[in-house]
Amino acid sequence: MRRAIKNILRVFKFIPFINNFFFQWKLTRVPFPILWVNFLFQRIFRVNSKVKFPVHYSSRVIGFKNIKLHRDSNTVGSFCLSNNCYIQALQGIEIGANFLFAPGTTIISVNHGVNNEFKDSKTKPVKIGDNVWLGANVTILPQVELGNNVIVGAGSVVTKSFPSNSIIAGNPAKLIKSSLDD
Repeated sequence: MRRAIKNILRVFKFIPFINNFFFQWKLTRVPFPILWVNFLFQRIFRVNSKVKFPVHYSSRVIGFKNIKLHRDSNTVGSFCLSNNCYIQALQGIEIGANFLFAPGTTIISVNHGVNNEFKDSKTKPVKIGDNVWLGANVTILPQVELGNNVIVGAGSVVTKSFPSNSIIAGNPAKLIKSSLDD
């Protein structure tokens, strides 16, 4: 019996998406049934099929090749568990370690002008530092840079950059507290 299981696992090593699936399961703390449903939608039903990391089946990731993310259990777990997210990385998104986000998060890296032309060449990528937490239904707009240890309150619309060790909230987001203000 053990030999049969070992032979099956040996075969799975040569099928890249199944091997990647089991690697991600070991990496995250996501319950296996949720990861399995995401796997079915991503690899069988072809929802976000080109994305190389597990994504919740109700979320959309556009321009995945331009996403640079740290593959730790919290970051990958957020992509697996957070539903109804829209991540558009046409101009690039850089995500640090231990990044957590809640359902409904929207990250947009490029907008278009009045005449419907994309402003690709003028737009810098969105940069998110280490240990950043985004609450539910947060929207991050193009060219925003969030430093390390930033907490963004639920429902916030982040239109400008904020330094490290900040708590921000609102529409548009404003600085609520900084580590320098004790």
